[in-house]
Amino acid sequence: MTNILSTFYQLDIQPEKSLVKLIWKKESKQMLSDDDFIQIQEIYLKAVVENSARNTLVDLRHLDFVVVPKLQEEISTKNFPIAIQAGLRRVAVLNSPDVFTQISSQQLMDEDNAHIFQTMFFDNETDALHWLLKYEQK
Repeated sequence: MTNILSTFYQLDIQPEKSLVKLIWKKESKQMLSDDDFIQIQEIYLKAVVENSARNTLVDLRHLDFVVVPKLQEEISTKNFPIAIQAGLRRVAVLNSPDVFTQISSQQLMDEDNAHIFQTMFFDNETDALHWLLKYEQK
């Protein structure tokens, strides 16, 4: 397993499970701009592509940032096709307690390009990992 740490997030890369986890930290509320968010999304995408991850878990429980529609569209049109081509099949999302963050993340996953992979929203990591990894055991 490889860990990449930043002020705002942590990436856990588990090639043996074909899994990349993006864990947002409480410090994400200090993110200054949309550009910061996009830069982190690009780092996350690079980890998915380099590891041909079929599964990813995005932990939004500490994210304090609303992904505005302009960013949703940018991620959907630029990042999703690349992730899909790299082999991404399933995305588990751990819900944020913030309703605005929840809505913006659900809108992002409702974008046209997101329908190519399976997405489920969860309240705990155990259920999310079970859903993701049950397909890897077959």
